[in-house]
Formats: sequence, C-alpha cells, structure tokens
Amino acid sequence: LYTASFAEVWDAVLEEVRSRSRWELVHHDEELGLVTVSCRGFLGTGSGLLTVWLSLDPNGLTRLDLRSVPEGRRDLGAGERRVRDLLERMDRLLGPGARVTARS
Repeated sequence: LYTASFAEVWDAVLEEVRSRSRWELVHHDEELGLVTVSCRGFLGTGSGLLTVWLSLDPNGLTRLDLRSVPEGRRDLGAGERRVRDLLERMDRLLGPGARVTARS
C-alpha cells in the first residue's frame, strides 16, 4: 500500500519497467490498473512474466500487487528477486514513508 496517488504509482511503475534493458512492456491498461512485462533473465535463466496490478483500497491508498511466473519449470529465485527489486525501486521513486505497512 502506498500513500501516493494511483497516477503517481502508475507512472513510477511504467518508468521503472521502461528503464530495464531486459524487460519488455507487453501490455498496460491504466483503466484496469494492469501492467504485463516479459522479463529476460541473465544468460537465458530466470525468464518469465511479471504482472502488476494497481488499485485503490477502501481507504483510498494505492495497492500494488505483483506476480512473477517463470517461463520454464524453475527460475532459480529470479521471480522473487524481480518482485522484491521492483518494490524497493517503488519505495525509492515514491519517497520515504510512501509505503504503508499492512494493518492487522
């Protein structure tokens, strides 16, 4: 969850996707809050599809959900690193304190 507006998070996600040399933007639909990215791994390993969904939660915070699916049977942890790295990059792009920890 982010305190930044949907538009700010959307723009940051697209900026980051477009900045990665081994990532190719396959599809994006702002109305649906959906971004699909084809990711090539280093030396042909860890390739897969990254799906990003953005939505607003009931409190008006921007929710960012990510899923990485490997192209083959195994990705040697590349998908998990990809998700973690994108979230860390969003934290830097959106500024300190932009991410809200989940409430119980």
